[in-house]
Amino acid sequence: MRVALVVGLLCWAAAWSQSPISRADLAVRLIETEACWEAHRESVEARLRATRSLSEGLTAFFSGRFDALARNLTLACAALRSDAPPTPEMLYAGALGVRIPPVVDKDALERGEVVLRGQLFAYYAAEKPETPLQLCWRITPRGETRTIGEGTLDAPEPGSTMTLLTRAPEGDYEAHFELRQGEQTLRQWRQTLSAGVQKVRRLRPPDDCARGDA
Repeated sequence: MRVALVVGLLCWAAAWSQSPISRADLAVRLIETEACWEAHRESVEARLRATRSLSEGLTAFFSGRFDALARNLTLACAALRSDAPPTPEMLYAGALGVRIPPVVDKDALERGEVVLRGQLFAYYAAEKPETPLQLCWRITPRGETRTIGEGTLDAPEPGSTMTLLTRAPEGDYEAHFELRQGEQTLRQWRQTLSAGVQKVRRLRPPDDCARGDA
């Protein structure tokens, strides 16, 4: 599976799809799925288990059903990890995503600092489990392992908001997210962020996508 090819198709599909899920949202899931695939590259059995979900996800993609695509990416990662069927908790964890809106505090900007905030949204509908999950995150400067901020959110659900960093000088960062239930890690992913003196934004998708906006 090659992310470059899929991202290229993603840019094309985003031009006509009416889905509320953006290409930037899906790019996060593609990177996460690629990491799952690479982690199990040596296991033929694991890759075979994931084939059906990936095939159905591709069909959903070309149909513009990005919610179904995201759900199938969740199923593919679960199949790569185990031959056991995914639990409701895994499906709920896979349904959650984080958006970083361009919210800027004017006074903070004048000091050359900004606050990085995130809001949860749903990739697809999933039943909330009886035992709440916990969302954990840590922020590192891009390309470094040094943690400059971390936090947790109990019982995450679509619409929940959190402050990722209270002081964010200009620069690029990576947010490392983890969804847990008790001691069990259900899902891990990362997102690249950029803080500037004029605005806070998620990094744009690759240049090919940017040219597709023209």
